Amino acid sequence: MPEENESNEGGQTTIEDPNGNPLPCIPWTGYEKDLPAGGILPAGIMITDLVRWYVILDAESEEGVKLEKPKDVTKDSKLINAIMNEGSIRALGGSGSSRILIADPDGGRKMTRLEWYNAHHNDGLALWAVRNKRAALNRRAARKEKVVVVKR
Repeated sequence: MPEENESNEGGQTTIEDPNGNPLPCIPWTGYEKDLPAGGILPAGIMITDLVRWYVILDAESEEGVKLEKPKDVTKDSKLINAIMNEGSIRALGGSGSSRILIADPDGGRKMTRLEWYNAHHNDGLALWAVRNKRAALNRRAARKEKVVVVKR
């Protein structure tokens, strides 16, 4: 398995094969590189538990978007944002609480929701929820593709 090494002089991380030879890498500069790297929530709570609605791209509607309940989002949904349940967030201590921390993708610094907003000018909890929901949908789709039915 390739091994990840320290950043080189250009600031890019190098990846080496098992023999220590550098592998070519393309830096990820896409939209998702700015999404939160994760975070910390009280035990038993997932970021997706705090989502009230997901915002789905809907080119057929006049508004261009529609709202879907978390249970209704599918792998075919064009998930672009989340609307968080502010009541649930208040119940966990609120946006400034250290009980809810968001990990910055650039170095992993842990921030409260308010600190994230001041640094990035967007809702880090919503972006974290979008990232995790997309990952869960992709994992679910991959598991379904691996199922092979053999009839005898």
